[in-house]
Amino acid sequence: MTFNFIDLRKNDYIFLLIVSVLFLAINIALWSFLGWRTGSDTGMYLKGADYLIKGQSLSAVSYAHFGYIQIVALIKILGMKINAIYFFQIFLSLIACYAAYCLGRVYSVFVAQICGIFWSINGFHFFWNYYILTESIFASLIIITMAFYSYGLNGNKRAYVLALASIVILSSIRVNGFLYGSALLVCSVILEKKVSYRIICFVLLILIIGFLPTSPFALILLKIPSSEQPLLKYILDFTVGGEVNWHTVIIPMPKFIQTSDDYLFELLRYCFQYPFEVLNLCAQRVVNLLINYNPHFSTTHKVFNIVFFGSYHLFAIIGFVELLKKNIKVKAIAVIPLIQILYVAMTTNDYDGRYLLYTLTGELLFFAVGLAFLYTKGRDIIKLRMTIF
Repeated sequence: MTFNFIDLRKNDYIFLLIVSVLFLAINIALWSFLGWRTGSDTGMYLKGADYLIKGQSLSAVSYAHFGYIQIVALIKILGMKINAIYFFQIFLSLIACYAAYCLGRVYSVFVAQICGIFWSINGFHFFWNYYILTESIFASLIIITMAFYSYGLNGNKRAYVLALASIVILSSIRVNGFLYGSALLVCSVILEKKVSYRIICFVLLILIIGFLPTSPFALILLKIPSSEQPLLKYILDFTVGGEVNWHTVIIPMPKFIQTSDDYLFELLRYCFQYPFEVLNLCAQRVVNLLINYNPHFSTTHKVFNIVFFGSYHLFAIIGFVELLKKNIKVKAIAVIPLIQILYVAMTTNDYDGRYLLYTLTGELLFFAVGLAFLYTKGRDIIKLRMTIF
């Protein structure tokens, strides 16, 4: 069964009103504690916006966040105070709460309620609403994109159009967003039955890869020198430097002797020369990502993270298996958390949980399906035993 993302019933709106009130209450409480904040990259976004307004070119690093810089620039062009970005991020988070509920409705009302409640109390995400950084908007767009994409795959034409637009915006915010968007379009080309839709998705995929500034290939068209393109150099530096968590967890790696300025060649050479050490490094990054490991956390905090996030991922795996059994197309959105995990394995994990935020957001539907499945099974077992006795 499919649901129209704008055709909700009275009970749905009542539930959405409740989670909206809960959402606002938590965000107001967080704002009273955090206030408006800036991060280490805030200056780059503000300067990048000024450069765009003046018609000046951006650095390669700034192009990697081109979409967010455009949003900041638009706020400045409209004559608003920069604090408007905070309110925009909170508003988009609220829209994402609605989208999370609609995403769950692809499966069932119960799953939709789990998605809605979880997003409405998700302080792990709301924390970023109060920073001029990409994290809040990016996580919200992941949910919105997944919702539109899921309905689009199930035959809703309007949702399909919005999904394609959302994919472009998501892809413009961060490099990993570009990877998500490309993967979703590839899934559409494979899964979509209508030839016309396949062609549209394929053309859009080519345009994103070739011309979106977050694409490494587009930087060539923008005439950015390879020496200034950061991604490959970052991967090489993080690998030979043994960086597990950004600046906080580093393991010893075999000595690296650079023989050329070709970062890709040097990276492949090092990986083939020390395959087990590199695989161990990648595995530690993924483990630290999934349990939100930070060496500065207390033992209690670390244990809590292992139990909580470990359970979340386990429920997500169970939910994904359930979706596979039912042959529901929306399982294609699993490419988002998988690509994020692969991205961390290749680069580095962050100490502040932002990469885990993207992973958890991509797993939300699967987590909700898994939790609903276990709840239903447990309830049925209890009913059966009560009947016997």
